Amino acid sequence: MGPGTHVFERVINHELPTSKTDTLALVHDIEYMIGTSIPKELDRADNQAIANADYSISGMIMKAGLGIRKALQLKLANRDDLDETHEQQRLGLFLKNKVLSDPEYVYLLNLYGVRFQNS
Repeated sequence: MGPGTHVFERVINHELPTSKTDTLALVHDIEYMIGTSIPKELDRADNQAIANADYSISGMIMKAGLGIRKALQLKLANRDDLDETHEQQRLGLFLKNKVLSDPEYVYLLNLYGVRFQNS
């Protein structure tokens, strides 16, 4: 959970989430990659993760961290790096499709009631 969790490597190496919060973080990170150039999509990904986080310590840390990032997000809204953004979106879509086609990931998503946006 959190920045630097290497979501690509975790999915490719089939490292399954270990908790509801970890599952929410995985979905959030992938959705963030997909919506990286659309502030409304980023905000929706944050709101969904915050709304679904439980009251465990890790869930509360997730809520606090996302709240802080949402407060700072306006400073990062103007990005000129469109090529990098496009590649990040493509990678995010690849990871989303990989997760949704893997029965073990789908089981965990269903177990915790975690859904991708538009799924």
